[in-house]
Amino acid sequence: MDALRSRGMLENSIVVFMSDNGAPTNGILSNQGSNYPLRGIKNSPWEGGTRGVAAIWSPLIRKSKRVSNQMMFMSDWLPTLLSAAGVDRIQLGNIDGFDLWPSLVSGKISPRSEIVINIDDLADYAAIRRGDFKYIIGRTETGIAWLGASGDPSEGVSPRYDPHKVLYSKTGVAISGIITAKQAMELNKKKKENIRIVYDTSSKTNFQEKILTSEDIIEMRKKAQIKCNVTEKDKIPCEPMIAPCLFNIEQDPCEMVNLAERNPVILTIFETILIRHRLTVIPPSNLDGDPRSNPSLWNNTWTSWAEPNPLMLAYTNIKQPEYYADQAIVVISIIFCFFVIGAIIAFKCRKTNSNNLGNPEYQNYHERVTCTIDDSEEAFSISSVVPGTRRNDTPRHGDIN
Repeated sequence: MDALRSRGMLENSIVVFMSDNGAPTNGILSNQGSNYPLRGIKNSPWEGGTRGVAAIWSPLIRKSKRVSNQMMFMSDWLPTLLSAAGVDRIQLGNIDGFDLWPSLVSGKISPRSEIVINIDDLADYAAIRRGDFKYIIGRTETGIAWLGASGDPSEGVSPRYDPHKVLYSKTGVAISGIITAKQAMELNKKKKENIRIVYDTSSKTNFQEKILTSEDIIEMRKKAQIKCNVTEKDKIPCEPMIAPCLFNIEQDPCEMVNLAERNPVILTIFETILIRHRLTVIPPSNLDGDPRSNPSLWNNTWTSWAEPNPLMLAYTNIKQPEYYADQAIVVISIIFCFFVIGAIIAFKCRKTNSNNLGNPEYQNYHERVTCTIDDSEEAFSISSVVPGTRRNDTPRHGDIN
């Protein structure tokens, strides 16, 4: 944010910070994430496995500093952000996403009213959200409990939240700088229009753009906080493997009160919606895990166990790098040997030539230069093609044959 501000880009930016859906608070892949106080975890159709939270900031947002609980699905981000950039959703063709940019900018009602959470015939469950209600049926073992720490500082799980640190961070200062610049532009515009400026220090409502305060942050956090507000006697259990469950997510986000028996008409509507979606659903292509893939069965090697000869494939994959490594060593050794032999020959040639410089026979036109390795002239010989010159003499015309 600070870098965008320093380069003059923050004034025309949209910044989105969002979470992944559902933390795996239990099981073999568990971590320290928490879905509290929502029900269920990742890979389940419950709110704890599907609901996400996000924060969006932009100078383009006219109605800011508010919490929105309007329905939005992941596929909506594409048409929403492209709409902000001036791209018409129609140009994207037939897609699942809706343009929610007007909802984010000015608080207009979201065009999305339904989300197909999942129709999984392999895991044998389905879940749909429409309006305030949510329908769940099938196997949902991972959502039978409310798991994860609350994150309350009193439990010693997380540090105390300090809004001042947020405001005085680089991001907070960058955002405040943008708003202050807009306030200055407002003042300048009013002065040019000769409008009398009245300062109201109590309400601070003179500017359209207002700097975020610690009180604003605390208030928004309270509005964004989810509370179950369901007493023990009001709870109605849900057994989706026996019968479908129905919840009012707006009033019961923790999914503690099963309304299926009380609202048979709404339940029937959801059954019809599910049938309609099943008519166009694409069968899943993912397969169940194969126990034959266990590396312990293949010499502790990750290999294509379904190949005709996976052991040979695994052996080839392992040994091939070693084969090339051995070959490289042999080639390097041969090159080194040739280099040593060449160095010895060059040294002997230089020594022999130095000893013959004062020999009169060396001055013949077609002298024989002999280089020896074992003091035997039969070992290696070269014939010169340029006649030698006498010391202090220069070659004469016709001396070269």
